[in-house]
Amino acid sequence: MANHNKYYTPQEIIRSVATLGVAGTTRALQVRESYVTALVSDFVQYLKSDAGRDKIPQCIGFLQKLIQDSLVTHQEEVESLQKQIQDSNVEHQRNVESMQKKIEDLHATHQETIKFMQRLTKGMGVGEQDQDTEKEMNKELQEEVESVLREIEDLNVEHQQNSELLQKRIQDSNARHQEYSESLQNIIQMPKYALGIRDWPDLTEHYASKEKK
Repeated sequence: MANHNKYYTPQEIIRSVATLGVAGTTRALQVRESYVTALVSDFVQYLKSDAGRDKIPQCIGFLQKLIQDSLVTHQEEVESLQKQIQDSNVEHQRNVESMQKKIEDLHATHQETIKFMQRLTKGMGVGEQDQDTEKEMNKELQEEVESVLREIEDLNVEHQQNSELLQKRIQDSNARHQEYSESLQNIIQMPKYALGIRDWPDLTEHYASKEKK
């Protein structure tokens, strides 16, 4: 287990990322992930700069590891969003079925009430039951059913909006991942710098100059 108080130079952390990735480095060296991420971002920008381009051949493994990690992270994010969509679909279907069952129950209760009133009227020796009462009951049923149908419509709209939002997040994730991967691949594939792998570059001067700023 790494010592919490041990200081790791930026170069040591970057070298660790080349083999363990950001998450692995965070765990192994027990440093903040935000710091490692910021360091990686800075180093990638350094490799894109005039000063860092001649270091690219020595850092191919580092860049490839970032691409691999990016793919894993992206897949996990997309799978999580897809799971949210599936869960949302299941919950929406359950809610709609519950509303539809409520409508069926309203109709059943209405029919039972009408039949009860008919039996009551007949048992009391009264003529035909009050048509106005039955009309009023039919009107109340219609209003209740329409209210439930509006609830279903609202559920459908809300579900559609939520699904579109999650799909948009997947699309955005795909775009971000593609842009990030391509940016790293573009660095790797710079033909004039693909001279072969040498020893890891000494970045002391680079980070020392940044700390002075």
